Amino acid sequence: MTRKLVSEDGKMFKPNDKDSLISIVIPIYNAEKYLEECLNSIKNQTYKNFEVIMVNDGSKDDSETICKRFSEDDTRFRYFLKVNGGASSARNFGLDHVTGDFITFIDADDWVDENHLEVLINNIKENNSDMAVSSIKKFDNVSSFEFRVYSNQEKYLLNYNKLNREEFLVILPKLIHASNSYKIAVSKLFKKELVTGVRFDESIVYGEDLDFFFKLYNNINSISYVENMI
Repeated sequence: MTRKLVSEDGKMFKPNDKDSLISIVIPIYNAEKYLEECLNSIKNQTYKNFEVIMVNDGSKDDSETICKRFSEDDTRFRYFLKVNGGASSARNFGLDHVTGDFITFIDADDWVDENHLEVLINNIKENNSDMAVSSIKKFDNVSSFEFRVYSNQEKYLLNYNKLNREEFLVILPKLIHASNSYKIAVSKLFKKELVTGVRFDESIVYGEDLDFFFKLYNNINSISYVENMI
């Protein structure tokens, strides 16, 4: 079934057959301070064929109003409200409702460059990989950010286009030390089939992101890397 989608100017458009649908899962809890900027950064993506699964995890602020406005203005934004259960619960709820070919997580207090989705999906298709991982920028405030300073060894580890599962798992402990991108939920795009039977462990308080992605890493055939993305 072809979904009717709405671009940022409000016009209806039909995606090209070559454009895979990307599902973006956003867990939301009392995020009104950052949420609108986050959603606008997604709405203005150069890659248009996406759906946004906005999961309101029982927020007590004005997050619902913001979500409803986006869902009413643009049919690509889908709004869900659930009882508070934590970020893992919200992400699992989102995973249960995705319809895309590829999945990515974005947190409600994050925002992404306008070509974020385009670069990641192109990287996956050019490398024929199951997952693409990007580096991240850490902002101290709205006007400045800083990159981590990498050692020569860390730069060498991160200097790859594509690795198969065995090669990747061998160096994964070092990659986790070198870059936060490998142990957090955001900064990745991956095939939907990888999450079949895989969900976040809602009983884990710390390290639930790494636990989830370690399961996915074991499901991949190959992985690729994009530097300096979000």
